[in-house]
Amino acid sequence: MLTAEEQAEFFAAIDAVKITAQRQLAQRVFPTNVIHLFPQLYRHVDDLFVKMQARGKTIACRAGCSYCCHVKLEAKQAEVDYIARQLKQLPADEFAHIVAHMRQGFVEKQALAQSNLGQRGPCVLLENQQCMIYANRPGVCRKAHSIDAQRCADGDETIPQHLDLILKAEALIQGVGAAVEEVMPEGTAPESKEFTDALWVALAVENEDA
Repeated sequence: MLTAEEQAEFFAAIDAVKITAQRQLAQRVFPTNVIHLFPQLYRHVDDLFVKMQARGKTIACRAGCSYCCHVKLEAKQAEVDYIARQLKQLPADEFAHIVAHMRQGFVEKQALAQSNLGQRGPCVLLENQQCMIYANRPGVCRKAHSIDAQRCADGDETIPQHLDLILKAEALIQGVGAAVEEVMPEGTAPESKEFTDALWVALAVENEDA
């Protein structure tokens, strides 16, 4: 729980990021402006972890540690569209493999849901316990971290994280998201959507040819 002062600082950080993002978006026309903004967002979020580790703070997350890849993740349509665009530019065989893996993953998730076991199953982009689109993963995945892998393995509802890191990353994501939402075409749904479901829809043209 944040104090009133911490909440005020957090919202001020969001506003500051939004203002900076608005200035950058104004320098280009849509959708080029959005396409240029998301890579900057990802770099800034990733840099938070680099700087944190340089200061001696550690995280328990490692390649192959995929406990957090079993929870529901949401993203705004603009970010989904950007990631879909990046995936469409991959080599044809790599892209086709991702599409085929996603298709099979959705089939397995549906079967699991119908089994009434109450299990969600892994993200459909998880292969051999690693993310298939790691370089293009959304901001919500980039900010996720744990300082206790065993608690992740035990399925604890509350995973210990570095609060200052989470707040800084979230301010970046929310600030950019708010600015981008203002330049999206009229009729674009403003609410967040489940990431992999929305991504599958965004890749619909390629899916038909797969």
